[in-house]
This record gives sequence, structure tokens and C-alpha cells, in this order.
Amino acid sequence: MSADKELKVLVVTSYVPKEGKSTVAANLAVTMAQTEHKVLLIDADLYCPVQHKIWELANSQCLRTGSKWCNS
Repeated sequence: MSADKELKVLVVTSYVPKEGKSTVAANLAVTMAQTEHKVLLIDADLYCPVQHKIWELANSQCLRTGSKWCNS
């Protein structure tokens, strides 16, 4: 994405809820994959992970063990 240096990591973050961070991250992942970049999207929201819902996948793994929000 940069003419000078290859982008290795991109983080979408904010402390304010409901700003669309998950949607932006999902769309960036799709855009990067469509331009033949390797993409690893990690939903690191410990309280309300939603990437599995966006991608219509089961939430079988969670970064926060014992979280009541895991497997939702």
C-alpha cells in the first residue's frame, strides 16, 4: 500500500464503541485480499467480538479464555 515501504501490520482501533471499526477492518481485509495481498484478520475485541458474525462463521475460539461472550 506504500510506494516506499511494504505495509506489514495495520491496526484499526479506538476506545469509543460503535464507530464501525469491525466493519472497516473487514472491508480492508477484503480489499487487501482482492489486490492479492496475504491477509490475516484478527478480531481482538475482548468484550464484543463480531468478525465471526460478519463472515457468518462459528465463534469456536476466543482470545479471552472464560469470557461469557465467547462462542456467541
